[in-house]
Amino acid sequence: MINYIKNNLKFLFSGNGILVKGHLPCKECHVPSDFLGICVAGSPEEGYNDYLLEQLKSLGISQVRLDYTYSDLETNFNAELLNLLFNNGYKVMLHLVQPPDDATLNTEHEATEKWKTFVADVLKEHHSKIEYIEVGSTLNRKKWTKYQSLKTFIPSWLFAYGEAKKYDFLVAGPNFTDFEPIYNIALLPELKKLDALPDIHTNNMFAERAVEPELFDHKVLGYKLRWVHKFNLIKKAKLYHKISAVFGISKTMSPHVAWSLRRIDRVLADKEEKHADYVARYCALLAASGSFDRMYWGPLVSQREGFIDDGTDFYPELFHVTLYSKANGKLKDYRKRPAFDAYRTAQKFIVGSDYMGAPASSKGLEIHRFEKEGQEFHMLWTTNGNVASLSSIYSSEISVKAYDVYGKKLDKTPAYIFEKPVYLFFDKESPINMVQTPKLIPKVRFKPFGYHEFAELVINSDRKVIYKKEYEELVLKFINSDKTPYENTIYITDSKKALKCWNNLHELRRRGLLTEEPVSLVPNARKYSLIIRQPDGLKKASTAEKIEAVEVLTNRKGSCQDNGCQIFTTVDSKPFFSCQGLYTFADR
Repeated sequence: MINYIKNNLKFLFSGNGILVKGHLPCKECHVPSDFLGICVAGSPEEGYNDYLLEQLKSLGISQVRLDYTYSDLETNFNAELLNLLFNNGYKVMLHLVQPPDDATLNTEHEATEKWKTFVADVLKEHHSKIEYIEVGSTLNRKKWTKYQSLKTFIPSWLFAYGEAKKYDFLVAGPNFTDFEPIYNIALLPELKKLDALPDIHTNNMFAERAVEPELFDHKVLGYKLRWVHKFNLIKKAKLYHKISAVFGISKTMSPHVAWSLRRIDRVLADKEEKHADYVARYCALLAASGSFDRMYWGPLVSQREGFIDDGTDFYPELFHVTLYSKANGKLKDYRKRPAFDAYRTAQKFIVGSDYMGAPASSKGLEIHRFEKEGQEFHMLWTTNGNVASLSSIYSSEISVKAYDVYGKKLDKTPAYIFEKPVYLFFDKESPINMVQTPKLIPKVRFKPFGYHEFAELVINSDRKVIYKKEYEELVLKFINSDKTPYENTIYITDSKKALKCWNNLHELRRRGLLTEEPVSLVPNARKYSLIIRQPDGLKKASTAEKIEAVEVLTNRKGSCQDNGCQIFTTVDSKPFFSCQGLYTFADR
């Protein structure tokens, strides 16, 4: 039996796991030109291969990972795709997967003959074309892989490793999933004893359990201690890089990472837009860690987490992260999700750049500096629901070209930085003057619909008004003490109530629930006033309607006090939550 405790204690007491300020990005590092890859699978659907090549060309990515197992020698569609990828010059990481029913037959001393024959035949046929092979698949998920223990995986590893070395090419593995480094630390010393360490250390770097890519992981020692250990995506990546270095492994990769839309949809309304945000934010953070040589997003085509929706409701019994064996659905039903363009933009802007540090990171505001082809650009965003004023980040006017998370050029620079990333490309001759400590607007929640819904009116350095552009005249009148009634407008001048109402309103918006329209949040000597508008035709909800509405709110991780719920119905009988109610929301 592998000595899990001994190997982990040895690593722990060596001090190798200590990462001082490990949660912060590297000061300077290069993002490899082949940093991003994508997980693909074949399909028997006619025309699929041509479609797939077209999408890979659109992404601008040459690194692909293909799962390959016994059945692929019979069905042929993955074999055909593999040869097509080779012929079109793609770098293929071929992931050799021992089927669970076969893996369960392994002993501590012997791999099955089926596995040996499969590996030998595949490598004999394709060794001259493969970039790497990967062996192992979510080994810390026994129910998925069916290896009885890590020790019963070792014979399969040793045979594949030995066959690969006959052809003198690199082997990746052992493929653990999520953040459970105790398994990596337990197995790698045993492989070292056998002189069979991987050339590339692989771990599927999922981050969705932390809710957002930037957050400290509450699954490690709980919510209260997350601020002590500070294990965010960056620190996790640095730890795996350190584990690789301790064992003399020169490369570290994440062969499969995804973000489930179903998980996002539990709370937030615009799940596909948020999916795209997370993809872009994740790519930037992993690049900023300076710790991984490559990451593969996967799968490309899938109904639940793919960049391309396959148009089905099918989900396999064996998770795609363990075996992505087939792209389902019909081509006519395929649909690109927004995340496709977000990944393409990360490939275009971030990959091959020099990372130049982060003026702000890990405290709700993310500002990351890159330089590519002699031009500096910044990627900025906040964690969910937060907001920063651009004027509080840059101390003087900036001359930039702004691009949204999908790579579309914006007409002008947004006034506010929020949870949807923006890229700012600076004129080469223009100075970049930043404030010493960029910060969020404190205690203010924010959910705009688009980059330019809100503008900023700077009265003085301490008084910056957030307002909706179409109501500029109304806001100016209010600032000048003119509260003339205007189309169902409500003025709230009690500071505590105004800020609470504004935050309620934006949290309700984030959850896709109907509420008042925000007009302006007006600061004055650390106090706030608020202007909102209600639609016509609201009526108080009946008891039954109220119960139904509260259930909808609860499903979106919100709640309201019994006597504080201000719930109405609209003219078309939809629930309407007044922001003046007494609500609480889970932090998502």
